[in-house]
Amino acid sequence: MLKKIANKPHSFLFLLIPVILLLALFGIGSTIDIQMHNTYFVIDPFYFGILLSIILGGIGGLYWLVINKKLIDWITMIHVMVTSIGLLLITILTLKPELLNSTTGINYLEYYSTIIRIVSIATLIWLLCQLLFLVNLFIGISRSREK
Repeated sequence: MLKKIANKPHSFLFLLIPVILLLALFGIGSTIDIQMHNTYFVIDPFYFGILLSIILGGIGGLYWLVINKKLIDWITMIHVMVTSIGLLLITILTLKPELLNSTTGINYLEYYSTIIRIVSIATLIWLLCQLLFLVNLFIGISRSREK
């Protein structure tokens, strides 16, 4: 399976788009509230799912464009796995943060601050992995120019 991901990463990423859209459409709890300093951003879950699907489509499209280039397989596998698992984790914890509340005995504010920390760390790891993707694309394109 990992070899398939390394050979056709775009197809794996394109398969995640309906999953995220279904999670956003049917797994909704309420709106997503993001606070940045003194400003609150309120996002409808459906639009959040569309945004993540566009991001996945863009990344998959870039992989599709460089299908004939020789990318580094292990970087491709790490990028696709971290991207897919990270976006699913961010989607699930953002749309349904109360899923884990039944297993913990902490109060409401501590629980949601923990969820915000987890989503923030997952987003940071996801963004760093996108830099790895850009490095892989640059290496793949420069390899094809040398030959």
